[in-house]
Amino acid sequence: MEFIVLSLFFCFFVFLFSLFLLSRDDFIFLKKEISLEKIFNLALISGIVALFSARFIFVLLNPSSLFINPLAFILFPYFPGLSLAGGILGGFIFLAIYTYRKKMPVGRILDFFSVSTLCAIPFGYLGYFILTQSFNKQEILEVALFGIFSIVVLFLIQSGKNLKIKEGTLGLSFLIVFSFILLLGRGVAMSKLSFLILPESLILLCSFVVSLLFLLRQEIFPRILKK
Repeated sequence: MEFIVLSLFFCFFVFLFSLFLLSRDDFIFLKKEISLEKIFNLALISGIVALFSARFIFVLLNPSSLFINPLAFILFPYFPGLSLAGGILGGFIFLAIYTYRKKMPVGRILDFFSVSTLCAIPFGYLGYFILTQSFNKQEILEVALFGIFSIVVLFLIQSGKNLKIKEGTLGLSFLIVFSFILLLGRGVAMSKLSFLILPESLILLCSFVVSLLFLLRQEIFPRILKK
């Protein structure tokens, strides 16, 4: 039980450290008077929402009389069960709505939070490995792909500062790749297309399609129209 909590705290620490490196002295944030304190407060709130969403989606997709008891729902270390897809998507949606209502730079914040989340995900898999002492082919594939994706994104950020993409593109790209990797992992695990009709797979598929449409609308369609 203690290890699950420690693993989550460690992932959150990696997330905050990555967010700090990306956000400190950022020109847009300085211009809009968004301090690191505000960013970290937003990270804490979105983290709580993501944790609740991860638990809620898991309970919704895995109904049990056990979860009728509110304590069983809240005490997830004693009664395990979190949905990674539910946590990421729930946190992303909350972050988009909250920053829009607060008139903050939505796209930039989603980009920074997405990259920070991407850096933390492999450590979550590492904690899972230490906890269970086993990895199946699904988890091995997912952690390998997340690791490769994180290296590529960090390389682009480091060497391609003049990359001409709009704010929010990294965030949408993260959702697309995140959804694809989890869908691919489930497909490898089940080795049949019927995995696509599973509830969580449908959520991931919707996330993939919607994010892809938004990305095309933001980056591809304007360039085609200019031509």
